Amino acid sequence: MLPKLHDDIFVVLTDVARGVPPVAVAVGMLLLFSFILTWIKHSSDRSGAEWSEEEEGGMLCTFPMCGKELDQEKQEEWVQDKYVSLFYCSKTCMKRNWRENNHQSVIHLLKKRKEQLEKEREALEKKRQGAWLDELSDIIPNPKGFLGVDLQLVCDNVASQVEIDAARMTARTFSSAYMKKFGTAVHTWTYECFKTSGKGCILIHLSEKAVEESGGAPISFVQKRILAPLRDRELNRMIAEYDPESQIVLYIMQRGVDKKNLLFPFCYTVYPKGSEADKKEAATSEPAKPKESAKDKKNK
Repeated sequence: MLPKLHDDIFVVLTDVARGVPPVAVAVGMLLLFSFILTWIKHSSDRSGAEWSEEEEGGMLCTFPMCGKELDQEKQEEWVQDKYVSLFYCSKTCMKRNWRENNHQSVIHLLKKRKEQLEKEREALEKKRQGAWLDELSDIIPNPKGFLGVDLQLVCDNVASQVEIDAARMTARTFSSAYMKKFGTAVHTWTYECFKTSGKGCILIHLSEKAVEESGGAPISFVQKRILAPLRDRELNRMIAEYDPESQIVLYIMQRGVDKKNLLFPFCYTVYPKGSEADKKEAATSEPAKPKESAKDKKNK
């Protein structure tokens, strides 16, 4: 009965397909292919932007030099940040985080990134709710060509890309010069934060206001779990792969046009394998051999 039913369904589908114009079949296949690609991209974005709770473990105090695990059964004792959903073990840690870790830049990062993600989500929803003709225009080129092109939109896209490329070049130049001058000192501080709070990155906020508020040092150590909602795949990959004992992940934040933040991650190696620092450390760790006297040499 089952094989006969299967054959009947196949015959019906074949008859239906014969009555459909070839153009409609081609359009349907293109739409299906576009949907599959969109779903794959969305799934990869989610997997690259979020970490599992098992990997993260318990929630730690937000102040990176504390490292105390917050008791889930005593959440009423947690001290919540005034501006974002971050928690501390005490008011002392909250004050120290603001004073010693440039916390205002972290708040700025989280708020602006959240607004940007919401705008991108709204734009995606509008695109999904568009007419079938608008969806097809992204896949099938218009035979009339240049007549339907929005020149203003093209110019805005080009200007935006130029701004991003220039900002990336500036961030790379700054981060390279910064690491040459302060790399060793920053790595020492970063490694201490890692030992208490786990992996994370160094956020550097390049703005005049941040420099004034931080007393000339607009840098912050941001824990891995705090960075997860940013949904920055490149940053997440770097943090997952870098070696805290020899490398640093920098996250450069700049202000772009229309008060939009431009974010660029970089990974730098402070102590490469086989470097002079490693050789000195190995030499000091091994006991020095006593020198042979002239008598010992003659006896041999």
